[in-house]
Amino acid sequence: MPAGNRLVVTYNPYETGCLWLYPEAAWETVRDQVMAMPNVKKVVRNLQLKLVGSATIVEPDGNGRVTLPASHRHAAGLEKKAVLLGMGEKFELWSEQAHLAQIRHTIVETPGVLGVHDLRTRKMGDMVVVDAHIEVDASLSVEAGHDIAVLARQRVMQRHRVLNLMTHVDPWHRPDLDHDVVERAPAVAPGAARTRP
Repeated sequence: MPAGNRLVVTYNPYETGCLWLYPEAAWETVRDQVMAMPNVKKVVRNLQLKLVGSATIVEPDGNGRVTLPASHRHAAGLEKKAVLLGMGEKFELWSEQAHLAQIRHTIVETPGVLGVHDLRTRKMGDMVVVDAHIEVDASLSVEAGHDIAVLARQRVMQRHRVLNLMTHVDPWHRPDLDHDVVERAPAVAPGAARTRP
């Protein structure tokens, strides 16, 4: 296999559930920059240890497939499904659960969002499309709920490699108010005349 086709896999030093993959030539530049940093600070030593110390060369087979070291797969929690994102000179390989957790966190942090459920993703090119149900205060107007959904979409698309976020806005009631008795007019049989008290 020509050296130009080789990749370097290493840990994402900042986030769990993710590996970084570099073309070997790009990796050598990154490696030299990181190792040139003065390592008197613990944060620099940790960066050098995680990024450079765990780097391993992998070679695609005849079908372009790469076998990742078991230690790297285990550390990132990679199982049957993973999300591969193109990020400039490198690829990020996320475990499906870690990637969903990142997106969920961004949505829940959006002002006005009280919860999120039924979060799903699907791949589209080198990005993903996200579908989520967000919970907002049931006392809000439809317009206010829509504005919260728009803000959540903007935040997700700014922070993640997401092509689109499709939201479904669900009203959320305080548990102690869910069963309030609401006074309603008595039902009237079809054709029957209504009488005034």
